[in-house]
Amino acid sequence: MSDFYVLVTDAGAELEAAAHAAGVSVGLSEFGVCDGGVDFIPDPTLTAFANEVYHGPISSLKVNADDPAEIVAQCIIPADSGGYTIRGVAIYASDGTLYAVGNYAAQDKPSPDSGFAVSLEILVMLALSATTDVTLEVTDTAYLTEAQANTLYLRQDKHLDEIAAEGSEAQQEARGNLALGTVATYDITTSNKDLTPGRVMKVGDYGLGVANGSAPYLNSIYDIKCSGEYNALGDGTSTPTTGVPSGSGNTRFAVSAGNIYPNQYLVTLTGNVHFYVGVVDTENKTSTWSTFYNTLNKPSANDVGAIPAAIVGSISNNGSMANAKINGWWQVSVSDPKTVPGFPKYANGTYLYGYGYMFVWIQGNTWFQLFYGHRGANATRQNWTAGPDTATDWIVTYNEANPPPATDLSAYMKTADANARFITGIRMANYATNGSEGLSDSAHRVMTGIWASNGWDNPSTQSSRQIQFQIAGSWYNAAYV
Repeated sequence: MSDFYVLVTDAGAELEAAAHAAGVSVGLSEFGVCDGGVDFIPDPTLTAFANEVYHGPISSLKVNADDPAEIVAQCIIPADSGGYTIRGVAIYASDGTLYAVGNYAAQDKPSPDSGFAVSLEILVMLALSATTDVTLEVTDTAYLTEAQANTLYLRQDKHLDEIAAEGSEAQQEARGNLALGTVATYDITTSNKDLTPGRVMKVGDYGLGVANGSAPYLNSIYDIKCSGEYNALGDGTSTPTTGVPSGSGNTRFAVSAGNIYPNQYLVTLTGNVHFYVGVVDTENKTSTWSTFYNTLNKPSANDVGAIPAAIVGSISNNGSMANAKINGWWQVSVSDPKTVPGFPKYANGTYLYGYGYMFVWIQGNTWFQLFYGHRGANATRQNWTAGPDTATDWIVTYNEANPPPATDLSAYMKTADANARFITGIRMANYATNGSEGLSDSAHRVMTGIWASNGWDNPSTQSSRQIQFQIAGSWYNAAYV
């Protein structure tokens, strides 16, 4: 153990244990120093501090920055106290209990009238099991020096400089204690278009808090001056309003504008049919719009990349099959196919029936055309150019309305020819009987029964049937080979 040390007394330990169990803190409020003419030896059993020459309030109490398990009590003896030698120090709880005692290297405290009157600071370090169990209590009647007061109170002449000196955490805690929100740390904007991060907008910045636009009806979408609700857009005439989305029909809209950047606004146009959202640059006079669909403004097939269900076009006399350049169904009403370039033909050069429907399908740069005639003949074609042309040949599909010619089936036998050349049926003719003389080979019959009245080795009667084959609808007896 070092030569100079501080001990918590037994009474102080009991006080601390009771306070910890109750969930409260021990309040330390005062200190004292002693003389006595001899060295002071700390004793934890002490309950009183003998030969005390000064008793006063503790100026501050805080956790040691170098050891979180240790607290440091600042004890200041004023200049007007003196004329003794300090050899021991004591710490008192707020209820008067002698909480801790320690010895002190002999230190003279001169008398005020000695010509060397100075205050003396003593730092008492206490090692504790839980520093949170100990707090500083200051009584209203305690005498404080200026240095002591500076640790407890704010000075008017410093204008809260003491809090600033403690750093950002102390400043944030002070703002919280005053119920000041985070806006207290931000500067106000210097202009109505100040984009400096961390600035607080004032009324008028980007239209904040400003009344509606100067004109209830806008001749141009670029006349928007600030954020807000505008009453209408357009004058209802045939003259287009500048900056309005194409296809809007120049109908009136409710306009809502919000300033997002200098001279740039997020604008919504709401009408009885259309609804648009766009970004409008009032300085460069540009706007970009997105269209929203609804039950009154449904998307077309082309808008969503679909095949239209309705007829998209028609081809009639003097038209051209190559004119069908839109996905979907085309109606074909041609009374004279010769007048329509690219009309499908049979292999013999004659035209298909001129009435029907044609389905057009465009996939990338590949074009498909499928013609369905009203009389059942169908034809297809495709190419890989920029679109259909009149020179691309059609392939006419074989079906019941367009059967293939015999030359196309030369590798196959017709059913009638096959039936005339090959057996199509086989049967056994009515049976016949004969005596025991047996069956001759020339009869070409198959025995089907025998009657042996005289024993099996001497049959008396036999029955048989003739085998017959059908060829080309006629029956023929089988011949013996």
